[in-house]
Amino acid sequence: QWADSGLLDFIDYLIEWSAEHPIFILGLGRGELLTARPDWLADALDLLGAAGTALKEAGLEGELARVESLTGAVMIEAGRVEEAEELLARAYAALSGDENPEALAEVAASRARVAFNVGRNDDALQFVDRALPIAEGRRLTPVLISALTTRANILAETGRPVESTALLTHVLQLAVDQELGPEAVRSFFNLAENIMGEARFSEAIELLDRGLAFARRRGDRQGERWLVCQAMLPNFMLGRWEAMTQSAGKVRETLNDQWSFQALTFLPFVYAAQGNAAGLAAAAEPLGRGSGGWAETDLVAQAGCAVIRREQGDPAGALPDARAAALALLPTSVSHVSIEFGEAVECALAAGQPEVVSELLAEFDRLAPVQRLPLLDAEAARARARLAVHDGQDEEAGRWFKRAVDLLRELGTPFYLARAQLGHAERLGDREEGPTLRDEAAVTFRELGAEPWLERARALGAAVVA
Repeated sequence: QWADSGLLDFIDYLIEWSAEHPIFILGLGRGELLTARPDWLADALDLLGAAGTALKEAGLEGELARVESLTGAVMIEAGRVEEAEELLARAYAALSGDENPEALAEVAASRARVAFNVGRNDDALQFVDRALPIAEGRRLTPVLISALTTRANILAETGRPVESTALLTHVLQLAVDQELGPEAVRSFFNLAENIMGEARFSEAIELLDRGLAFARRRGDRQGERWLVCQAMLPNFMLGRWEAMTQSAGKVRETLNDQWSFQALTFLPFVYAAQGNAAGLAAAAEPLGRGSGGWAETDLVAQAGCAVIRREQGDPAGALPDARAAALALLPTSVSHVSIEFGEAVECALAAGQPEVVSELLAEFDRLAPVQRLPLLDAEAARARARLAVHDGQDEEAGRWFKRAVDLLRELGTPFYLARAQLGHAERLGDREEGPTLRDEAAVTFRELGAEPWLERARALGAAVVA
């Protein structure tokens, strides 16, 4: 809506006027406003480049560093993480003295965020520690929030979720109170991640809805993309698959950026469950290209590509990628690790390699209790049950299936619950609660459109819901 208000035209006029006057930062302002336009990434980079050139010629080192910090952020959005790292490293080196402490703090916070995104937590902490004393001492609240958010993310990945959530709750309130748009959006995004790690998916949706209202009130289109993509996982877990796929389609049709890629990463898990061969085939090539440097997103994509290959009839070929993604994500305790773990188990058993399931369970057992997220714990129980079935240990299988079903019923994840119920029903047949479990699972599969799983349930007996 900003683009229709005439504000951009006014800034264009000021930029032209400033060619003869020292108002170089206007390019930066217009670059930020381009969040309302589909081509904002490319246009913003062009304008920021022009602003940077003018500032460099004027010898305004601190202002130049700030422009380069924002340029790095836009490059990250565009999936050009390596370029962003190089640019920010140059800017940081140019500010190694004490002449521009505020600019140094801003660039250090940006470098911390990039280092975290590519999986270098130790480097990220060093940059956080450089930024925080300056930011707090000089009341640079946006920089302070950025650095604290990165610290909170690292705490969550290193087995300290309570500290992380406390810190994110504080910085979110601070950002909202001071109407700091990008900082608030990032805080909503990351606090929702922590909540999802605890399998509180409905609560995460409520928080993200609050964030979306905040972003939309400010006209922050890119912030909206962040939060819509973050809602993909809770929608998947809660069985809201139609809403999830529709949101992904809207994100992908409007702009080719990092979030367009992220919106695609969870779709193979839905398509596989629904037997959507066309969807899987269409997702394979773009997923294979990668995100442009986001380490965690690339691991989800790697698992998705493995699922596609498995569903296309090559589970043995899919297994190395599925195994690698699950093993890499297990120690991080990210909210979606149960997906990659479960799909790696599916690949291993479909490939006739149960020893890989044993390996995955051994890695799970090495995790600290706080890292054994509720949904991951349930999936590990289901994996133990399936392994026991494979080994002919019927009583052991029954014990683990019962634990998986009980946990998943409590967590309110319909597809995961139905999958465990079906496995238990296949073991029991017509004995005990087998028919009840089978029919409950069939109802869920029908509601989700999970046809391959529904066919498996129907194969157990005629009593299954049509």
